[in-house]
Amino acid sequence: MNVQPTSETQKGQGDLTQVGIPLGKNPLAESRQQVIVATNQEAFFKDFLDFLSHDYDVVLTDTRRSVLDEPQKPRTAAIILSEYPSDLDARDFLRRLKQPGHCHPIVIAMGRQWSPWLTFVERQTSIDGVIYYESPVEHQIRTFGLLASRGVDYCIDELGDRAQAIWRLAKDLVGHIEAHMKTGQPVPRMAVRVLAQSAVEGPDEILLMDFLSKLRSHHHETLVHSLDVALTALLLGRHVGIRMKGDQYLLFEAGLLHDIGKTKVPQSILSKPGKLLPHELAEMRQHPEAGERMLLESGDYDKQVIFAAGQHHEKNDGTGYPRGLVGSQLSEIGRFMAVCDVFCALTERRSYRSKSSAIQACALLRPLVDNHLDGVLVERLIEMVYGYMAARQFSRDDWAVTA
Repeated sequence: MNVQPTSETQKGQGDLTQVGIPLGKNPLAESRQQVIVATNQEAFFKDFLDFLSHDYDVVLTDTRRSVLDEPQKPRTAAIILSEYPSDLDARDFLRRLKQPGHCHPIVIAMGRQWSPWLTFVERQTSIDGVIYYESPVEHQIRTFGLLASRGVDYCIDELGDRAQAIWRLAKDLVGHIEAHMKTGQPVPRMAVRVLAQSAVEGPDEILLMDFLSKLRSHHHETLVHSLDVALTALLLGRHVGIRMKGDQYLLFEAGLLHDIGKTKVPQSILSKPGKLLPHELAEMRQHPEAGERMLLESGDYDKQVIFAAGQHHEKNDGTGYPRGLVGSQLSEIGRFMAVCDVFCALTERRSYRSKSSAIQACALLRPLVDNHLDGVLVERLIEMVYGYMAARQFSRDDWAVTA
């Protein structure tokens, strides 16, 4: 497969007060998800709220009743309760919020571990999860991320049947892989192929880009990143002139499985919010070779998919890993996947940091050209991103805020 580009180509009683971005400033503010926080105890978790405000419109209210009075919007990712205000019993609040047959955001209780109120909420209500005041901010962020990721289903639903089918198949595939890993079986080729078919044969480019925009607002890191890279690779491949369906299948499968070796890395390392220690970094850097071995042992995967797993962290100047390959030693798909992997990592929210906008990510890619990444592919990726902006009639400033 040739993946080289072608030449063509004021807060009051019971008010909801938004603190994430200035109200009325951005006409596309609806595209950011919001988190509603019912509390008069902001000081207990100020750092956590500050972090959320980078990526969500954080809405504060000093009564629980005001949350029920405000119509719930699809973009509400979560509602967070603390012990006070207690104008409405937590059990009654949840019963009224979670009406049968209605979609609703997840609800999280935040309080002191082992406090009578939090213990009651955990045991006697339908709360979705809890976060502790006394936990480090990094742990609070991680916990929130895992809980909020459940909301991605509602966001994907907004895009229609085709997007729902891709998301459902992706989740099923992750389940298949986890089950096979536990029993030592190879990665299920047929499930990968079915998912690839749903992406290649179904939605158009605009729907796929809308789908990616939804995914990048959530924290389910392993699933989101793998699907993100797969779809980005497919879209970039089409943009640079790859028209053969068989080659598009290979691009999608290569992107989907490029990080399969991370299933061999301890979760404590994968989700660590801070800098990795030398021995942890060494273990992390084994995942490309681990992925190669897994795919080779399965006996069913094209060599291009295997190259992508082994080479997506290599760099043109030889400073990459695991083998320190230099420019001409890299396969075309290895260079292709490296560009997609870096762009997607920059634009996804992680447990330890907020995401970059698409515009910010493009600016961060350019200094990596030549020494690290293929310059032509980087420019074509940037061209594709701006093309999507034009198709959606976003201005540069709007995209920088909301992407």
